[in-house]
Amino acid sequence: MKPLKNLFVFALIGLSCAEINYSENVSDNSSVLNSNKEIQQYSDNIASCGEIDGFDKKTGNYNKNIFLIVFILSVLVFSYMIFSRKNKKSDYYNRLIDEYSKRLLNAFGSHLVSVTSYFQSEGGYKPVLLVHLDQPFINLGEIQEILKGNTAFPVLIITSKELNGFADSFPIELVHIKNRYRKCYGNDPIGQMSIDFNNLHKALISSMQMTLMRLRTVYLSQNYNDLFVMETMNRLYSTFEAALFICSQSIPFTLSEIVFKIESSYNIKNSILSQIAKRMENGDTKGVAKDMLKFLTTLEEIFAEIKGISGN
Repeated sequence: MKPLKNLFVFALIGLSCAEINYSENVSDNSSVLNSNKEIQQYSDNIASCGEIDGFDKKTGNYNKNIFLIVFILSVLVFSYMIFSRKNKKSDYYNRLIDEYSKRLLNAFGSHLVSVTSYFQSEGGYKPVLLVHLDQPFINLGEIQEILKGNTAFPVLIITSKELNGFADSFPIELVHIKNRYRKCYGNDPIGQMSIDFNNLHKALISSMQMTLMRLRTVYLSQNYNDLFVMETMNRLYSTFEAALFICSQSIPFTLSEIVFKIESSYNIKNSILSQIAKRMENGDTKGVAKDMLKFLTTLEEIFAEIKGISGN
């Protein structure tokens, strides 16, 4: 990680230097030249700058390559900042979860079979903790103190019997969990689960159909706004993951990456889903509801493709 970090630091320094040179040169270039002497002096200054400052010695024009360099450096620095911020948040939650897992073990002892964390499909990068107990919690007496009050993340308690039927009952959720889970304690129940194609296909059709039934009514009644569109997109997060999985595609992490791959994998003729997802990530969501009809018809198109998929 250190070499990568150093690269971005040097990129940031280079970007700062390039911007300083650019600012100085533009200032020189914008000055009014009122005499031949000033023109000659200006040309000499350009020649002395050479290619380092981004100028062409012969023409005195700003070298276009410097714009490309500045742009690439900007992307690198911005990407590193985002990557670093995500890692810090992930590390923060991992530390909390590891500490909480120890407390769960102290509280439940041998009744605690496993602890698994995974990122939820809605609400950003906040994780969910799946706590597997070997018997119904009601048999364990009083609720342990550790489960009282609020935690930094949702805690779900599941029994062995429920876990055995989890793949059949929640195939879409299992696709999501498998794609981004971490074993924190005990065995690995999620890794041992398999996803049945036919079961997932039925669940995916049911999920999409329920969403479309609701959207059709909302559209015809004109009872929707920007917030409604954003909430619908977030709810479709895990459904889109399953739609990629069922056609043997890898699953990205962010919503914009997922819907872009959906549009590509299902040969969608427009990019309305990508546009909405990108605006959601950028915080520029005002007016997204004006594309409600296109949003609805695109989902109808994806639904038709999903229904036509058959297993090998």
